[in-house]
Amino acid sequence: MQRYTARIGHSALLSRRIGGFSLMEVLLAMLVGCVMIIVSMQIYPALRRHSQNTLRHFWLEQRIHQALFALEKDLRRAGFGASRCHGDVVTLGQFPGEAANSCAIVAYDFNRRGGAPQNRETFGYRLRAVESTDVV
Repeated sequence: MQRYTARIGHSALLSRRIGGFSLMEVLLAMLVGCVMIIVSMQIYPALRRHSQNTLRHFWLEQRIHQALFALEKDLRRAGFGASRCHGDVVTLGQFPGEAANSCAIVAYDFNRRGGAPQNRETFGYRLRAVESTDVV
């Protein structure tokens, strides 16, 4: 009989432990959860803004890389011809109202027919200063 009461006492102790959380524990857990939600709500917009700025910088870098690659390719080809080149292969000039030497005109034998460069075999690049109001 003593053995039976010991079991009852043990299960009563177990059931008290399994009974759940106290009111203070629940309130403390809710407080911690609310603080975490508020902090994450404060951090998310800043993270989103940073992500968008990073993406904009990436696309800007890609566009600049493509433009410089095209310019480099044409400058490397300047003077190429199936036969002897005629005239100046690189000419520096300016567009009316622009700074001196702000335009570069490059000519090469694009269609490999030889002879003097035609309009389709002349490529121009203009450097123009543009004021940007974008603040990064």
